[in-house]
Amino acid sequence: MRGLRITLYVLLALSAFSAVPVRSETSLKVDKIKVSRWNTFANDLLRLHSWLLNQHKVVEQDSLGGYAEQPNFYQEKNYYLQDGHRLLSRVQWEREA
Repeated sequence: MRGLRITLYVLLALSAFSAVPVRSETSLKVDKIKVSRWNTFANDLLRLHSWLLNQHKVVEQDSLGGYAEQPNFYQEKNYYLQDGHRLLSRVQWEREA
């Protein structure tokens, strides 16, 4: 019984130290290759979006969206095919603060 009590005290003491936040001296480093690839991907998507809009007749629908603390954080524009009202493209961007 005494061994169990000591083990519980040790576990409680260790758990108190595990909750202490540790400040990291390392910071995130920019990976220029990944940034370049993601920017290329985004630019290619924008070109595809523009091309699709030129190829089809569309109906646009605007709305605002967001999160619990910021309900109007972004603006959203949906582009539907005019003939069947199928979603062709959706674009979201952050609104100005």
